Amino acid sequence: MNIRQALLEEHSKQQAQAIAAHIGKDTQRFGVLMSLFTGTEYRVIQRSAWVLSYVIRKYPSLLTPYLAQTIDLLRAPGLPTAVPRNILRVLQDIDIEN
Repeated sequence: MNIRQALLEEHSKQQAQAIAAHIGKDTQRFGVLMSLFTGTEYRVIQRSAWVLSYVIRKYPSLLTPYLAQTIDLLRAPGLPTAVPRNILRVLQDIDIEN
């Protein structure tokens, strides 16, 4: 599955869950999602945020290498409102250790 193409294909809960299922706990696929999530395409960022929340809910440890970068996005100007909303949703469900 081409994750970017799947994100642009359809915007629905079913599609977001299907993409999240495809990513699963695969770190390489998750890396592709994070690359899209932190990219520059407004629509792709917006839709990947929803998928991100589904993946992290099931596999929270996948976010660990991207945690600082993800938190930094909360301060980034001009992002879709879906980004901070989903970042905060994800962070509320994971344990953050020092």
